[in-house]
Parts: sequence; structure tokens; C-alpha cells
Amino acid sequence: MWSRVHTWGEPVMATRKEVADYANVSETTVSRVVNNNGYVSLDNREKVENAIKVLGYSPNFIARSLKTKETKQILFYATDLINPFYIEVYQGIEDYAVKHGYIIVVSGHFEKNMIRQRQFDGVIVSNILPDQQKEFLDLNIPIVATNYSGQHMKIPSVDIDVKGGAREVMNYLYQCGHRRIG
Repeated sequence: MWSRVHTWGEPVMATRKEVADYANVSETTVSRVVNNNGYVSLDNREKVENAIKVLGYSPNFIARSLKTKETKQILFYATDLINPFYIEVYQGIEDYAVKHGYIIVVSGHFEKNMIRQRQFDGVIVSNILPDQQKEFLDLNIPIVATNYSGQHMKIPSVDIDVKGGAREVMNYLYQCGHRRIG
């Protein structure tokens, strides 16, 4: 098996160039296979995929983010992280994000400098009040709020109609014959 090892015995991650050399293709072909864009013949695709497997190649997302200006990270900010409701919200966000190549970083602590330094591609904010909006808008990155207050937000938000939901539950129970609803 072909691999490089540090002098202290730990394996070194294979580079894109090494994958290209092993597969006897160009680095551009490796890039097209890894990113799944652009034409690559079936034969070359199989050679690259085999080289990736043999060499244990994994794309360097830090290097990729320098070029694409995307970190593929989204911050989920919620002040009440022990509330089971927000855990459910997080799970829904994560399920969708993973399918689209993103990871979700969860925080209950709002620190503008940390958010800027990490260069998140976006922020999802939960349970904020309208007077807190300016701090988030000042980040100048895509942001969306989960708004349960029913108050108007300047930040794009996903709202829940609590009264409408309660009305539907009551109608359903009434239609099922329940008359003494606690």
C-alpha cells in the first residue's frame, strides 16, 4: 500500500496531487470527481475513486473555504439549549444541513467577534426579542430567526401561529366528541 508517514510515525493525509499521480490523471480531474462537477470519463472516475480509497484522501475543507469563501458552517444560536423544543428544532436543522454538505455549530453564547472569526456562512437565531435584532443584523451575514413571539422582526423569520395551532387542536378534539377539555 502506498502512503506517507511523518517521522514520528503518524500517517500524512494524501494530497490532491498525489491522488492525481496515483490515478495517472490531472489534478483538475481529481477536483471534478471530488466536487462532482464537470465531465469525467467513467474510466477516469473509477481510477480517481480507487486512488482516493487506496490513499485515504479527504478534501481539505479549510483550503477549499479559502478559495470558495464558504466554510459550510452555520451557527445555531439558542439561549435555552436545555429546552427539549430547541433540541427538536436543532435536529431538524441538522438533518437538512447535513444533506446539503453543511455542519451546524450550536452555541448559547453570543459573541460577535467569535462569529466573525469563524466566518459562518449563516446564523439561525432562536427565541430573540425584536430589540436584540440590531446586534445580529450588524454581523452582515445571512441570518434567519425562529420567531415565536408573534412580534414583527426585521430579520427574516420562521413564525409559528400558536393561537391558530391551539384553535386547530381544540376543533379536532371537539370533532372527536370531547366536550370537557382541560
